[in-house]
Amino acid sequence: MEADRIAFDRPYAGLLYGRFETVYTFNRSFLKGTLLLGIMGPASLAGKFQDWFHDEITHDPIFDEWKYQVPNQSIFNADLTYGYDFLPNRKWFDVYSAINARLGNLYIDASPTLGVRFGKFNKLAHSLATDNAILLNPADWELLVQATIGGSVNLFDGTAQGSLFRRDFEYAVDDLKLFNAVTTLSLYATFKRISLGIEHHFLYGKVVPTERHVYARTIFKYRF
Repeated sequence: MEADRIAFDRPYAGLLYGRFETVYTFNRSFLKGTLLLGIMGPASLAGKFQDWFHDEITHDPIFDEWKYQVPNQSIFNADLTYGYDFLPNRKWFDVYSAINARLGNLYIDASPTLGVRFGKFNKLAHSLATDNAILLNPADWELLVQATIGGSVNLFDGTAQGSLFRRDFEYAVDDLKLFNAVTTLSLYATFKRISLGIEHHFLYGKVVPTERHVYARTIFKYRF
């Protein structure tokens, strides 16, 4: 079943990718580098998968806006994150900061963040809350709530602007907002080799200056 066309203020973007990460840990900080390789556009099959899911699983209407998605292109992006723990010896309560910078043909931006953690957690460099659960020992466990506030300085967003090098995409966002605010509220749990989490993200003016974008991200990880 196809739904009527709806108005949209940015194009659709499907992405199929893999990530390679390395983490250097210190007493109260960490440095993580990430390399993202993938493909964006119809070749990612994201649109076909979503249409199949809505049609066969949830029986929802199928929208035709995927035909306006960004064109096919290979993706290469480098990502560097530095996190610093202000209270490395405190239990049940922690305050930390982080800065993330991304460079490539998917994103070019920089994002400083201030975070607060409550509950049973591990060091900043060994915590699911900072996406470092791979370094946890099987005996370690976590159960915590985390809140963050920060912002992002945006120079390029391939999911909204298409190609970094070719600017002929008809539905590209022309005026990307330079700065936007971001807040998150999340719950994490780790026991033995299993990690679970749910994150709520609140983006204010991301890509579209006057719009608030709210979404949730669920996490399931198993450490071998």
